[in-house]
Amino acid sequence: MPLPPGAAGDDYRQVMATVVIPAMERFDPDWLLVSAGFDAHRDDPLTDMGLTSADYAGLVADLVGLVPAGRVVLFLEGGYDLSALANSTGATFWRPPSG
Repeated sequence: MPLPPGAAGDDYRQVMATVVIPAMERFDPDWLLVSAGFDAHRDDPLTDMGLTSADYAGLVADLVGLVPAGRVVLFLEGGYDLSALANSTGATFWRPPSG
């Protein structure tokens, strides 16, 4: 979904809640493959977007619950501010053990 320059976490969450999650619920996927690019981070020099590391973690967490446990694969893509990339991948890929 294309979003305008400066789009931040609230904008992404709105698209997630109104478009992405309803589509996934209708489709009912067995697996979730995520091409995880972090260049929409607010500190990234490549784009003019406004996501934070916590935004990335929250967006992925919203998706993980839509597929069976253990059926999520995240592929690391772009991200050109190394500090933002490290913080975002850490926040997104690390999940506390459950149950």
